[in-house]
Amino acid sequence: MLRFSDVRETHDIAFWGNTVAVAHMKGLGIYDKETGRHIADYAPGMVCWSCATYDSLLVAGGVGRCLVISPQGVHEIKFGSVNDILWATARLPNDTLVFATQKGLFRAHISDSAATLWGYKNFCIKSLFVDNAGKLWVGKYDHG
Repeated sequence: MLRFSDVRETHDIAFWGNTVAVAHMKGLGIYDKETGRHIADYAPGMVCWSCATYDSLLVAGGVGRCLVISPQGVHEIKFGSVNDILWATARLPNDTLVFATQKGLFRAHISDSAATLWGYKNFCIKSLFVDNAGKLWVGKYDHG
């Protein structure tokens, strides 16, 4: 049984291989799925709001940036302004990552270092879903 007594204010979790990724107020923690043993920390000091897995990729983000963690390593993708919050991510079939943020919809290839605004400028995007046909569905907060 996993116990996250040391992790305060957890915002999101994702299963990643044999581990559980926990997005929280002080970064991203990685724990063994079976024992709950702490394995690693990423982005210390970053408030991490969201995390998701796509095959061997783990994508976790906070304010104005996210980390892409893979077997090849870790790199950062910046998006929006310094106070733009990442709420959700999606991966399109062409290895494009889509970011639902407080201030719009952004996209970047998984190897990019910066994302570009793709739409819904100044709208809070809260959820993303890619259906079996590869179509992206976008959920906006408030304005419809």
